[in-house]
Amino acid sequence: MDHNLLRKGQDEANELWLRARSPDADPAFLASMADHEVWFVRRAAAGNRATPMEVLDRLALDKDPSVRWAAAGNTSSSAGTLRRLANDEDWDVRYSAAGNTSTPGDELVRLARDPKILVRFAVVGNESVPESALGVLLKDDSTNLSKLAKQRLEELAAKGQKKRLLAS
Repeated sequence: MDHNLLRKGQDEANELWLRARSPDADPAFLASMADHEVWFVRRAAAGNRATPMEVLDRLALDKDPSVRWAAAGNTSSSAGTLRRLANDEDWDVRYSAAGNTSTPGDELVRLARDPKILVRFAVVGNESVPESALGVLLKDDSTNLSKLAKQRLEELAAKGQKKRLLAS
């Protein structure tokens, strides 16, 4: 086994990973990284907001759950991609989708009933969570989660009152 060749391949993958993580990365470069053989290079491309939406759609189907996880957390992912990832078999991927402010509200409502409590905690912490999802979480078996849902509903109500006051 040629260790120098292995080290060279690892160094190249590390360099590509760094480039793919950069917010200034060229979208064409990111698209070319979507098919890279090394999972962490694909994951870096999936997590970059500059990655074209159609490339994110493809990365959302990756065999590696960490690549799907990154696509699920990317606010540039399409609503359709986020819907698919919110239903992923891997709970880490669903967790990432549950925390993404671009995930459609009806998916957040569904994720509020997810069997994994960490997914439900991600829903309650999502800045874009609809009141209906918080209503589901109010009835959660976890006392901590239901308390957080109540607190978030109170915050939303206070913001609504403030908006009404400012509008008048």
